[in-house]
Amino acid sequence: MDKKAKQILYKYYWKNGWLDENERLITEEDYNYACKKGTMFTLDVESISHDDCICKINKLLNQFSKQSVVDIFVSSLSTRNVYNRSILSSYIQAESLIKHDFKSGNFYCQICENLGLSSAFNIELDRNI
Repeated sequence: MDKKAKQILYKYYWKNGWLDENERLITEEDYNYACKKGTMFTLDVESISHDDCICKINKLLNQFSKQSVVDIFVSSLSTRNVYNRSILSSYIQAESLIKHDFKSGNFYCQICENLGLSSAFNIELDRNI
């Protein structure tokens, strides 16, 4: 991964703690550089419905074996590729997420809320995060 592009992405979201949306600044030059290097994408936030999100998670889960995920995690320990460390916990959390439709409980999905996940009917995604 390009170090400069990685630093641009990092600085966009973090400065002595996670930056609020209104605090995030980036120059056009830095943004274009990071996009060219593949570390950043559109700054627009995408909205996806709860049910579409659950469906996509299940499709993604089926594309990977647990062993391949464990192998990626273990290799990150020796290569120090810390960005590969979250894959195992993400996989385990996705694995525990049973396919379900939005189960309303005061505008939130009770099933997702019980799992500690975003439980709104519409979920906003920032592809850069």
